[in-house]
Amino acid sequence: MYIPNQTAFTAAEKIILDTVLQVKTMLTGMSAGTKIETENGWRNVQDLRAGDRVFTYDGGLRELIGMEHNVVSAALGHSLVHVPGGVLSNCDDTYVAPDQLLLLESHFVERETGRPNVLVQARDLCGLGGISTVPVENQTQLFAPIFAQQEIVWANSGMLFHSANATSNFFAQPGKSQVQAILQDMFADHDDLMPLAA
Repeated sequence: MYIPNQTAFTAAEKIILDTVLQVKTMLTGMSAGTKIETENGWRNVQDLRAGDRVFTYDGGLRELIGMEHNVVSAALGHSLVHVPGGVLSNCDDTYVAPDQLLLLESHFVERETGRPNVLVQARDLCGLGGISTVPVENQTQLFAPIFAQQEIVWANSGMLFHSANATSNFFAQPGKSQVQAILQDMFADHDDLMPLAA
């Protein structure tokens, strides 16, 4: 093999494998068919493009700068979190990635945390309200809107979905035990939504 310069090499870049693997295994997004509120009405998330304007939690229209796409696969043992219609004010069954951040707001949240709203990972909601982990069949593509800054968007009418490109520096993120306490309060009057005793 011909090498034009056998004496000059660029410095090697050190890669920390654990960090790379962690980034690759963090999955966010919602499944195709999830409706997002835009200035032109409710649209399927997979049809959104950069430049579309989406209604956000603070009431303003914000322009998408792109869409994040993730693929989850049965072959890799991936799963999704299923939120039955109505449980988080969503008008229909909604499927999101386990790592996806969702915003919870209610007087139950404030009573438990002292804040009106908190961000939680979808996986931490499993076990109450019929929210559960479901295996992926074959391959499923997930979609998440990207904005110039952190935003919360409406999904399937009432679910509050954190944008893909930012970690939260505004909303509190309680631990799993505190999230479970919030959910216990939220669903205490709905025996049909409580988990079965082990």
